[in-house]
Amino acid sequence: MKKAFCILTAVVLAVMFITGAFGLRPVIVKNRLILVETAATSAQRARGLMGRKHLGKDRGMLFVFEQPDRYAFWMKNTQLPLSIAFIGPDKKITDIYRMAPLLEDRRYRPRCPAGWALEMNQGWFAENGIESGDRIWFSP
Repeated sequence: MKKAFCILTAVVLAVMFITGAFGLRPVIVKNRLILVETAATSAQRARGLMGRKHLGKDRGMLFVFEQPDRYAFWMKNTQLPLSIAFIGPDKKITDIYRMAPLLEDRRYRPRCPAGWALEMNQGWFAENGIESGDRIWFSP
């Protein structure tokens, strides 16, 4: 297990170097390496994945908040079917929801305060055996 983690760490460092120029950031979820865009400002979080028609395999968007809270998400102008994982201060997934495209009257909110949220193609978490309680690794 320790050897696998060292290899995975080396891969992540290589990916960080390669993807830095493209604005992508490596994230590890239950030993799965994914590349995400980061939404860290109010404007970036408000825009999210609106207007996108495609999200690559093992690609997503990580929403970063200044402090943990029960932030609500919706699918206004978002055509992609997505799944969202809310991540607590301990970097463990607290909730995962499937979100319906273009549904503006439904809000998706974590049960407890979350400092991050990760949006992926719908079903990605289930397809990869990822569930509440699993840890997510990424640099601050």
